[in-house]
Amino acid sequence: MRNQDQIKTLKQISIMDYLANKGINPSAKSGSWFMYHSPIRDDSKPSFGVNPTKNIFNDLGSGDKGNIIELVMLIESLNFNEACKLLEGFDLVKEKEIISLSPSQSLNNKPNSQVQIIAVKPLQHYALIEYCQLRGISFKVAYQYLKEVEYSVNNDKKYFGIGFTNDKGGYAIRSKLKGGKINIGVQFYSSIEIPNSESVMIFEGFFNFLSAIEHFGRTPTMTAIILNSTSNLNKALPIISDYKKVFCYLDNDDAGRKAFEKLKQVNPNLIDQSFIYEGYNDFNEFLIAGTKPP
Repeated sequence: MRNQDQIKTLKQISIMDYLANKGINPSAKSGSWFMYHSPIRDDSKPSFGVNPTKNIFNDLGSGDKGNIIELVMLIESLNFNEACKLLEGFDLVKEKEIISLSPSQSLNNKPNSQVQIIAVKPLQHYALIEYCQLRGISFKVAYQYLKEVEYSVNNDKKYFGIGFTNDKGGYAIRSKLKGGKINIGVQFYSSIEIPNSESVMIFEGFFNFLSAIEHFGRTPTMTAIILNSTSNLNKALPIISDYKKVFCYLDNDDAGRKAFEKLKQVNPNLIDQSFIYEGYNDFNEFLIAGTKPP
């Protein structure tokens, strides 16, 4: 028999994390509510809301509402005790991680800072969602590829930002707040793999990758490699050389042009896509210009 404290602890498990673990992600945001296609019935438009602050759900179509335990009972067809048992084995605790930043990664020009990742969770803070929108990235796209990362520096100041993970478990973190543009952990490229893809797309930064998704109106149909910095190009060259076609979405600057020439040396089947955003430094700058009101 569970006591009230144990039940209270289970109710604190994030509904959004639980749904994300099942591959269920929100499609929109309305005020403080994240809107989903209902996981307990068929609906044609998102009508199932989750309020992450209160950690409650409300299905507008069926009238069902409540906490995480009541939701698990509905989705899994379980009774109260069975739902509690399932949640007890549902480990969503994020381990804290201490990472040393190299001088080139230093925060506020403080070399060898100690950065402690406090939490990595689904994107939900309004300021970060607004920042993505200012960069021309819709919530639906941002939520699919980005995380909300909370971290502290030297066990002192706390920050949070948009996190894009790389293939070595590090993060490129960006936000409009002071101290919100750093790379945490091993610097490496990120790959979005499409099985049996014979072509690959190359981007310098993740905002350019997301800009392409917004521009073309679809998720990638071929593997994508996001360098996170042209300094990571050499690390990605071995796998890039194996593709039959390489579509380059690099920046229209010296670094982008040098990267293009280096790519050509290992794979001559390059297709320069920078003409799409000609006159702009990169894909995201082009996207922002096109989304601003006249």
